[in-house]
Amino acid sequence: MISTAENCNINDLKNLWQICFGDEREYIDFFFENRFVPSDTVVYELNGKPLAQLFLLEGAFRISGTEYPSYYLYGACTHPSFRRRGIMGELLDYARELSERRKIDFICLVPAEKHLFDYYSKFSYKPVFTKKQITVSRHEFTEETKIFAPHFNPNDIALFRSRFLTGGDCFVWNLAALNYAVKENEFSDGSFYVSDYGYALVRPADGGTGHVIEICSPDENRLGIINGIFKEFQYEKLIIDAPADLSLNRSCCEKIHNAMALAVSGRAEKMIDNISGAYFGLPLE
Repeated sequence: MISTAENCNINDLKNLWQICFGDEREYIDFFFENRFVPSDTVVYELNGKPLAQLFLLEGAFRISGTEYPSYYLYGACTHPSFRRRGIMGELLDYARELSERRKIDFICLVPAEKHLFDYYSKFSYKPVFTKKQITVSRHEFTEETKIFAPHFNPNDIALFRSRFLTGGDCFVWNLAALNYAVKENEFSDGSFYVSDYGYALVRPADGGTGHVIEICSPDENRLGIINGIFKEFQYEKLIIDAPADLSLNRSCCEKIHNAMALAVSGRAEKMIDNISGAYFGLPLE
């Protein structure tokens, strides 16, 4: 049976999460304490036990300056003993029907692996989100970089981010979701780098490299914030995930499809084929 969750399901849902993803209990508890909404959680049960689940997190897809109510589909998983039986497909169909009833325009998701793009495409998800992945080295930033007037107040992170991303289509998070993403990054030994001219979320990668999962700073201050990260941390290289239209002259980069969207409403269906290069930042691990 497929339905939305109830509070009495929490322990079973946590156990299923741990079986499927292997995360530490502390991280799982953190998610359920901060992001779990029973009515936005779709569950497949057999004999009263959840065997598959997914979570719908509220957000908005901004297209040409207009924000459309959307969900971020997260944490989709099936118990290993019950995979390849079509259960997840049933959950995805239910999530679409539920979203349609709630007047949601889009469901967006970030495939955890490349082969999952093909899987989700079977359910009409399309790869409309693109990130630019930029690699820069410490030696590129040995000189002092000019810093312009202050722009950023950490208490206004949601407003600052929203204004920074006005140049293109993007997935928009509210303040609670952004604060959660900052804390979630800490579970990966990450840091929230803040200066007067922007912010970045950075976490360690392999071989003395830092992974900047989001950088948010006006064009004139971007080199300054990268320089600041190199000064504060011991990374020799930075891999920076950024909107597709962001440019840094002294760098190598590639564009990568990193997220997909499903058009749920009629108006969304009319738009989706004309969307490309939208930005989906801060996907949860």
